[in-house]
Amino acid sequence: MSPLPSLTTTQLPVFVPSPITIVKQNGTTVTFNISNPFTSMLRALYVQYESGLDVDCLGKMNMSTCVAPLTITATCTAGRSSGHDITKKFAIVDFFLVDPVLIKVADNATIPPCCHPEAGLPKTSSAIFSYKVYCETKCPVTSTTRNLRASRP
Repeated sequence: MSPLPSLTTTQLPVFVPSPITIVKQNGTTVTFNISNPFTSMLRALYVQYESGLDVDCLGKMNMSTCVAPLTITATCTAGRSSGHDITKKFAIVDFFLVDPVLIKVADNATIPPCCHPEAGLPKTSSAIFSYKVYCETKCPVTSTTRNLRASRP
């Protein structure tokens, strides 16, 4: 077995919280907020996701750390066997982070044309991060959690 190649691409620091906060899961769609994961302004953020039968892309230029998050509703898909009870539905979300300072120069992810990237951004350092966002809770409901829910006034 050969060793894995070393990563030379931009990685989010371990201490950075996830840029995704789930707002609502209903099994068919998942609604979530996206925030800037860095402590400084980001030149551009593009988010590509499935919406119905289409692929949508939302862009935000000069995204500061304290700006209101972007809210997105993505369409869910099932894993290998959609009829199997264990299969949890999910949405794949691709983030394209663009910044000449925060992203390494060697990173040059191609922003999809459907995102309508700002002119000049293809020459700016950019990285892609993909997230799997579950459309149903992964936390099992146990008798203890049922009792806690039932005992609340």
